[in-house]
Amino acid sequence: THYRTPEFAACCAKFGMISFQAEHDAAEGSKWFESTARQDPTVGLWYVGDDTSMHCEPEGIANRVEALGALDGTRLTCHADVYNSRFGEYADLVDVFMPEIYPIFGGAEDKMCVARVIDVMEKSLSDIRSRSTGRPRAVWPIIQYFKGYTAWKRMPTPKEVEAMSFAAII
Repeated sequence: THYRTPEFAACCAKFGMISFQAEHDAAEGSKWFESTARQDPTVGLWYVGDDTSMHCEPEGIANRVEALGALDGTRLTCHADVYNSRFGEYADLVDVFMPEIYPIFGGAEDKMCVARVIDVMEKSLSDIRSRSTGRPRAVWPIIQYFKGYTAWKRMPTPKEVEAMSFAAII
């Protein structure tokens, strides 16, 4: 089901879920927002970028956030990316940064999964603190719970997921 259908919204409401709505086209998003999302309590955040630094320049994200703020200043904005040296350029653009923390590849380096989570969380928070204009920010980690693509040869074990989750919280 497409995330902008009444069926999707009804399913979210049934299970008490909040959705992240992707918004890459302000004109299309504006029409959909005015006709549907403004009244939909299951729309909780505007998701303005995935793998952001690979696909968007900071100015593009800033423009999306500004347009969405004018349209709806009541919902948070967020984006997801692997933490990299460019993150500082994006640190002050959205309300919530969601680092993609995917350290389980299926080899000896998997033992470092907790250390990698802590490292990414600390670097993200440090960049936000040093670059913030004072606007509140949050970091909501996306913890790996998949295998596949080219690099990830196995699923994390339940204990690894638990350890990564607690490390991110701490």
